[in-house]
Amino acid sequence: MKRFEINNYLWSDNGYEPKAWAELHLTDEKLYIKLTACEKEPCARFAYGPDAHVYWDSCLECFLSFNGSPYYINLETNSIGGYYSAYRTGMDNCQIVDVFAENGKPRPTVLDDMWYVEVTLDMAKVKALFGIEKIESLRGNFYKCGDETPLPHFGMWSVIESSEPAFHKPEFFGDIDIAEIS
Repeated sequence: MKRFEINNYLWSDNGYEPKAWAELHLTDEKLYIKLTACEKEPCARFAYGPDAHVYWDSCLECFLSFNGSPYYINLETNSIGGYYSAYRTGMDNCQIVDVFAENGKPRPTVLDDMWYVEVTLDMAKVKALFGIEKIESLRGNFYKCGDETPLPHFGMWSVIESSEPAFHKPEFFGDIDIAEIS
């Protein structure tokens, strides 16, 4: 699995910048995603989905766009399996979706000093959603945040140019090399 470090923290001056990363592996049928944060006792209040306010908790997020589409999948999850899953073009244009493979919804694991969530997307569902037959290009971003935690934090893989917290900015997504994750 290819690893993407979430090490750009903006919009907060409290010094809380937990080490976090995303890992991806793509096959013809599935996209495996593993999101990890080195964090003790993550704040987690929302244990439902697909529309939980998990970004208020200690949260890991994955936003992905395929083949140059203005649309992207917005996946957010916390350490107890609460999640948010949508298809959108920005903050306001949103449709809740299920693109998970069978048994692929967020599966969290909490250890002493870290937690991670594994997710599996069904690529047939993703291709249908985007109206494509083949994955030719992939762009995205990965986030570690906690908007309403004792130490609010906003980390990302690809830097977003904004004076305030704003993750729904696909113009700042980074290129993901399909060959490196296949």
